[in-house]
Amino acid sequence: MRKALTSSGRWDHNFLDYGETSVETSETIRSVMYGTSPARLKTAVGRMENVLVSGHFVADKYAGQFPHATLVTFLRYPVHQVLSHFRHHVARLGFSGGLGEFCRNPSFCNLQSRYLGDVPIDRFSFVGLLECLSLDMITLSDLVGAKLQLLHLNRLEVLPSIPVSQKQIAMIEESNADDMALYAAALALRSRKRVAAGGVENVPR
Repeated sequence: MRKALTSSGRWDHNFLDYGETSVETSETIRSVMYGTSPARLKTAVGRMENVLVSGHFVADKYAGQFPHATLVTFLRYPVHQVLSHFRHHVARLGFSGGLGEFCRNPSFCNLQSRYLGDVPIDRFSFVGLLECLSLDMITLSDLVGAKLQLLHLNRLEVLPSIPVSQKQIAMIEESNADDMALYAAALALRSRKRVAAGGVENVPR
């Protein structure tokens, strides 16, 4: 999604924030937000227009600085998100425990709701769902005024799928109750907008 947005040519300035140590993080972000005396990005960008800030960060890190910004986020059905995150940690970060241990670690629970932080979901101009990616890319293209390409990057298809029991699914749902509630709220918000627009949509589970 980030590459689809940054490669669209829609913005005059692109800033990436994937954390202080990530090579993806823009130098401006690193020096302003992670320097010895962290400052406000709003001050650094000054009168710049058509600015895109994207990456992995808590929403209110920048939402308060740019109260009139168009906020965009994508969510994923929490069970799918946890299983994907688990596979990522096993394949690329050396996690050697099982799914149960992973789910009992608070660091891996309710990531999506924690990233949205104190910003209410209805503050976002667009809340996409990974399960509806093809459709949402069209909607997001209309919102930003640029045709976005549907890219499939950073995949883990080379790994075998993880067999998951109903008991494990219940465990994931229980340990990620905040994310389950957030996803339900996103579905409700989406339904209200679709009804208001006179449309009907089936969302895969």
